[in-house]
Amino acid sequence: VKKVLNTMNLQQREAFTNIIFEIISVNENRTLVDIRKEGLKSLYTMSKNYKHLEKETKKAVTKTISLFFEEGFRSFLEVKNADQWNLKLSNWGKEVPEILSRYIQKR
Repeated sequence: VKKVLNTMNLQQREAFTNIIFEIISVNENRTLVDIRKEGLKSLYTMSKNYKHLEKETKKAVTKTISLFFEEGFRSFLEVKNADQWNLKLSNWGKEVPEILSRYIQKR
């Protein structure tokens, strides 16, 4: 995250941060835990908020998020202890079905 944010000037970082918090604060979300509790409902509402952004703003947000993914992938390739990543990935694989099933049960 630091690497990506350090590629931006202060004004760009402020704008990106404000927009991201505007998008994720739907349904009174304040933390990633809040978003996770709401599951797909939060993702759906966040995507609606994203769709309503101005074209240039969307483009900038998409570019920045792409940079985060690129840096994450680059870091992934540089990891020396693959066992740690395998553990994280196996835990993630268990969490996603739980989140989906809780969302479905709420409906």
